[in-house]
Amino acid sequence: MSGAVYTVESGLAPGWEEEFLRWQAEEHIPLLLGLPGYRAVTRFRSDMIPRRFLNLWEVDSTERFRAASHDAAVNTPWKARIVPAREVLEVRFYAVVQDLSGPAHGRAPAVLLRHRWTTRETTADRAARIASHPGTSRVLLLAEEAAGGSTLLHLATEAPPHPQEDGAVTDCFTALPMEER
Repeated sequence: MSGAVYTVESGLAPGWEEEFLRWQAEEHIPLLLGLPGYRAVTRFRSDMIPRRFLNLWEVDSTERFRAASHDAAVNTPWKARIVPAREVLEVRFYAVVQDLSGPAHGRAPAVLLRHRWTTRETTADRAARIASHPGTSRVLLLAEEAAGGSTLLHLATEAPPHPQEDGAVTDCFTALPMEER
């Protein structure tokens, strides 16, 4: 994959989960995927923090997020109702350094593990080692635009037995069922 990715992490107030998921599935995601340069999105729910969600967007360029067409697509009355329910909103932009296929390439991911390092040393070796784990569908080695350092997104069909052996796993997310995506 050439291009970029960005993640949007949302933490919701109690009682807003169903409305948020419906807004995402029925309005937000279809509007953005209809814009030029938006390729795909995969949605996840945090295994570690209640009411926390992450969308992994694949785009031609992170400039797509900053385009006027993006603003027009996301500034809707339904979104205005959702905004107060978001207790956390974290958007991170990444350049793709490596996109590796694993043994389970082509299978939909069930799990996303996010590893972070403050240095880029040996991360390519770590990425290759993680990509070889059984159940791995894809590994994205990313350079974060704002903070520097490296982030590795490990997409797998199941959680590896020792997810921390290759670095600090800072977050673990489970893919949402298709009807919730």
